[in-house]
Amino acid sequence: METDRHRTLQAINEMLANAIKNTTKGSILLDCRKIDQGTDSIAFCVTDTGCGIAHKHHKTLFERFVKLDSNKQGAGLGLYICLTIATKLGGSITNSYNVRRTTIRK
Repeated sequence: METDRHRTLQAINEMLANAIKNTTKGSILLDCRKIDQGTDSIAFCVTDTGCGIAHKHHKTLFERFVKLDSNKQGAGLGLYICLTIATKLGGSITNSYNVRRTTIRK
């Protein structure tokens, strides 16, 4: 599989930074797995036991300047950057409760 290593690491770092910022106790897990046998697709999953994201915010989570907690540091660009990188590399990013998954395809 060929991809932009720097941008892939940037997306993973952004997802981890977001998880760290929103997880005061518990755990954060980074998982990498091959998906879709017969393709070069890989999924990077960040799972955390943080505060969670209300279902009503799932649609806007990856938009620019979206901050679900105005008391937290940041400009609300981290997950937007992840989405942009994943899209430009031919992948996608999704959220499922506390799981943020970036799929990078060849």
